[in-house]
Amino acid sequence: MPEYSHHVQSFSDCSGAVACNGVYLTLLSNDNLVSYNMGDFSSEFDTYPLAHEPVCFLLYGYNISQSSLCAISKSRILLFTVDSTSVKIYTMFYVHNSHFAAFSPDDSYLAVISGCDISVWDISAKYQVMMQTVNCEFIHVQWSYTESNLLAAIGDDKSIYFFKDFNLLHYSPIVVTGTLTSLAFDPIGTFIAIGTSSGAILITDQNGSQINAVNTNSDFQNASITALYCTQPPVNESNISMNGLLLAATSTGILIVNSASFEVFHFIEFQEGIVSEDGDLCRRLQLPSNFTFIEINESFQIWCCLCTMLAKEAHLLLLQHPLLFVNLNGDFPGLVAREPIRFNSPLRRALKITLKPVQRIKHKIDKPVMNKSKVRSSGYNVVNNRKLFQPQTNSKKQVITQAKLKPKSQINKAYPVLDECATEFKWKDEIKECVPIIGLEYSPDGCYLAVAGGNVASIFKTPLTGNHRAWCVSVHDSVINSIAFDNCGQNLLTCSTDCSLKLWSPSQREPKLVSRFTEAVTHSSFFYLDRLIFACYASTLSLMSYRLSDKNAKALSVAEVTLPARVTCASAPNVYPSHCAVVGSAERDIIVWDWNKGCEMVRYSACHSRPVRSLAISTGSRFASVNNCDFFASSCPSDGVKLWDARVKSCVRHFNTHYNRSIVCHTAFSPCGRFLAAGSECNAGFVYSLDSGKVVSKCSGFKDAVVQVAFDPLRPDLALASNDGSLQLFSASRPKSLPKRRGGTVVIEHKRADTCM
Repeated sequence: MPEYSHHVQSFSDCSGAVACNGVYLTLLSNDNLVSYNMGDFSSEFDTYPLAHEPVCFLLYGYNISQSSLCAISKSRILLFTVDSTSVKIYTMFYVHNSHFAAFSPDDSYLAVISGCDISVWDISAKYQVMMQTVNCEFIHVQWSYTESNLLAAIGDDKSIYFFKDFNLLHYSPIVVTGTLTSLAFDPIGTFIAIGTSSGAILITDQNGSQINAVNTNSDFQNASITALYCTQPPVNESNISMNGLLLAATSTGILIVNSASFEVFHFIEFQEGIVSEDGDLCRRLQLPSNFTFIEINESFQIWCCLCTMLAKEAHLLLLQHPLLFVNLNGDFPGLVAREPIRFNSPLRRALKITLKPVQRIKHKIDKPVMNKSKVRSSGYNVVNNRKLFQPQTNSKKQVITQAKLKPKSQINKAYPVLDECATEFKWKDEIKECVPIIGLEYSPDGCYLAVAGGNVASIFKTPLTGNHRAWCVSVHDSVINSIAFDNCGQNLLTCSTDCSLKLWSPSQREPKLVSRFTEAVTHSSFFYLDRLIFACYASTLSLMSYRLSDKNAKALSVAEVTLPARVTCASAPNVYPSHCAVVGSAERDIIVWDWNKGCEMVRYSACHSRPVRSLAISTGSRFASVNNCDFFASSCPSDGVKLWDARVKSCVRHFNTHYNRSIVCHTAFSPCGRFLAAGSECNAGFVYSLDSGKVVSKCSGFKDAVVQVAFDPLRPDLALASNDGSLQLFSASRPKSLPKRRGGTVVIEHKRADTCM
């Protein structure tokens, strides 16, 4: 297991206060301020005596070039300037019974809490600019990094107080078990983290409304949160999995949390010991306190200073980002196939790949040119590479026929690069029977759109402009569970609760292929570039090879795997070669199954509060280049949408802005790989940015919950389907061929056309 932390240095005779800013480290030792240069801990460079009264708190400012140090005693606040040679005092404020302070991001103001009072001091002018008194005792205070002069403080009445421009803005009570102990602002202004004495971490917005929580009871063993710290997200990082971190410290250990998804990365337990940098010494820390975190820019490393009260020691730890230890080309490199098919692989049996024996080629020796007998000097013992006096030319010229040329419409097509996602209302469809739409799928070439409602699947020809007629191509005896196109867009695969799987072509009245199962088929799709069919029923995963012909069309199951729990949803890529399928189970787990190795590669245990009901893989399209093909999204009612990276085996984003409590609302990735669309129960579709995790567009205008979403692989269009049977299309730009009217009504006619493709 990789070591996420290393013990760097220990300091004896520490009186319980320590601070560092990445350049200098200062601690309190025998009523003296002892300072060290973090590049050399062999000896201190200055010692400042504090003989008048003991110091209980130390804090460095944010400016490293002109380092400011704050020391708090019972009656005074001392401010020092620290350089490479000395520590000098330059001002002091008289504040009684203060115990905590915080510098503003520009080091121009200092906020101090003392009992029920909170004051703000202008450091350069050396006077007090704010003084507020409330009916509770303040515990912690912190400045916002993004909004100027925004200050937040927590009190023992379980409330968070916000101060703006040195005035009380508002306060918000928080329902929590225990008392509030610590507070931290996100550097990019997304959230505020609040720690409690019961070991819980609450996530609120800038207004104090709770939006999420981190489950820490199993890791912290109900220990009080002593300190919180949020790191900056990586700058100019193409991998969106490299997010910022939320560090939470207690007397038992340090918890490392992904600040984008609030999933736990790792827990550093002090009782197990922390290995030194050389790997020889394993040091155990006894009841540490007074934590200080400092981030090292552009290296994904964090300094952690702490004091142990029993041993009177100070320790310096070096924490590293957990994703730095992930090998993206390791045992499981992701969903994209990056290794050849193995000899005993179930995938080889399904594809019917045989290894032919190597045949030795017998070279014919030419007739002699000058001598009648075989003379060694004529070269009869060496295989001739070419015949004498015969030029290597192709006498038969290659004739390029019209059939070999690509269609004119398929040349130089590319998915446009979008700065904003779909926002404009373009087209509307109303189904006459008001059957809920349970399936929505674009063909990979962007020419057709399949819609499933009830036991019928229909096909529209795209782009959808004005009045248009749909072709009914699939009819089952029961409700359809999933629909899928092949890569050519000429065949449609449907499965239903009537225990059947059917393959249809609009040019025929009857299905090309019908396969029966013992139970209802949950999912079916084409797999491995249309060469196989992947299906799920009950708790079984089935891989089938099929053959289509006019007289003898059949599907043969070549590999089946039975899982411990029932399969609730599944997804498998078909646009690019892949050996893996992502499956959701009734035990709230997500399983990545590798058909090449014939085993389970990754299992995400208890990833949702309910069984997973929807899975979507970022496959991109043939008209766009996508770098994040190893990402997939999962969703279930009451838990939002989670974005997973198969290479790092962890959740990297959590989208929960939309409302979804009881109905299954599906998700879809954009072809460019920058956006994620999700349905909701608030009669609108939401489009999230994968980079920032924020909502970039809200597509409203429905009368019921939006349950199905699909992106056009060729055009910047987004199709949304509602639970009442309505279908609407949104686009980022209005094409010239679109009528000026706001929308057109299309009635799906349940009549089969002879041909539509």
